[in-house]
Amino acid sequence: MNTNYGKLSRFLQISPVKNTELLLFSLLVFNFFKTNKNKNILLLGIPEIVNPLIIVPYIFKLGFLNFRRKRYFVRLKNHLVGTFSIVEASNSIHIYSLTVGPQWRKLGIATFILSCLEAQAIRKNKTWLEVSVHKTNNPALRLYTNFGFIKIQESRWFFLFRKLIRKSL
Repeated sequence: MNTNYGKLSRFLQISPVKNTELLLFSLLVFNFFKTNKNKNILLLGIPEIVNPLIIVPYIFKLGFLNFRRKRYFVRLKNHLVGTFSIVEASNSIHIYSLTVGPQWRKLGIATFILSCLEAQAIRKNKTWLEVSVHKTNNPALRLYTNFGFIKIQESRWFFLFRKLIRKSL
């Protein structure tokens, strides 16, 4: 575990995205994924030079996909440092678009988010945490594996990971 995590956690705050902040949320997700070391994550292999041409369709698509999701910002003092969205099912919480800004990576922020979501799943008596991860997103694959997620399914572009929170009766 990152030693900065404990120090930073008292300054990190998760807050729901307001309706007036939906565009900001989408732009941050786009930017945070675009600035990932693995450029294929965001656009599934489309060259980076095309990025400016697809930002508007990407944001509309993200808005459509996030329509039923609860979206959140992660703040460190006055800085927006991350985003994520979730969908709650009867027995699980599925995590989407967990992003951390490039200058804030490797500080334990993603681990903090996952710890908060795990605590929420326990409070709500959920069985699983789930997340879909792009196959080439090695930092995210390491994060989820180190946090106890297990790969349960594979599609063309993504792996589905699941973490057991509590055993079903």
